[in-house]
Amino acid sequence: MFRDSVRRSGDVRSALARGRSAAGKCLSPKERGHVESRSMLGLRVTVRGRQPVVMALSDELPIVRAGVGFRTGLRSKSGIGATGLDDRDDHVHWLWSRAVPTGAWIEIEVVDVREGDVPVRPARTKVDWRLRFREMRERDERRLAQLERRLKRLPHVVLWKESRPPRGGLELSLNGRMLSRLAVGHPGAVSVDVAGIRPPGRRPKFELKIFGTERLAPRVWRRSKWPWNGRRLRIGDTVRITVVPAARAQVAKVRELEVYEPRTKDEILADIARLRKHMRPSWYEKEAAMMLAHDRRRPPPRRYASFRKRAPR
Repeated sequence: MFRDSVRRSGDVRSALARGRSAAGKCLSPKERGHVESRSMLGLRVTVRGRQPVVMALSDELPIVRAGVGFRTGLRSKSGIGATGLDDRDDHVHWLWSRAVPTGAWIEIEVVDVREGDVPVRPARTKVDWRLRFREMRERDERRLAQLERRLKRLPHVVLWKESRPPRGGLELSLNGRMLSRLAVGHPGAVSVDVAGIRPPGRRPKFELKIFGTERLAPRVWRRSKWPWNGRRLRIGDTVRITVVPAARAQVAKVRELEVYEPRTKDEILADIARLRKHMRPSWYEKEAAMMLAHDRRRPPPRRYASFRKRAPR
């Protein structure tokens, strides 16, 4: 729920490129029949207190996602709703709320539909890529100076504090069966989503995505793992996510410590070499020019003419 939009756009472009490269391959009759069918697969999403909406996958909207998540700490935030990303890297949404009180819930069902609800597309934001890469260069220079000072004070000890008890949790159910009550320590972040993707020429797929992490230090994290993460969903499967109090939630049994701070001399030297490899003024200018060229070539936003509002039932 809280991933960087630029990174998400890059992941989407690579996924669609893989789909386009596979589109020319021979498909089985079953696959051809599914792709050429007039029906569309999607998600029917219901949020407590709101009317249900249908997010239909199509060539225009190859990625949809619905779920709930929250983050605690210095920059606390939360969100619940249904969003998507179209083939022109524009973010859209059907339902979205930043207020996620205890007791809030969202129900997501994989459905086969003829048409979907019209999404809302926020206005495109203009990014000053030259400023963005100048700031990146300044951060890299500060990081390089920090690593060079650290070489003089070996061995380097990485310290962190244990996380505090959770501030809340999420109850996850699949087809009426409660799977678990998920939580992470404070400060940390936890989210549960149902993601759907339709690469061109390939069958759509739907997966359950669960993310949880605790922030122990600026570059030290403890990742939580749950066995249902990445589970494939089929038509008719219904996922229900409810926000529950911390007293009813529990942390994952499997957690892994991830330390991104170099501790040994070899690790520090490797980080210094990696930074110096691209810390040339021409590299930042070249990357900024590439992003500006991408923005100029970007097609105008879609109006979603193929989507119609479903008739009231």
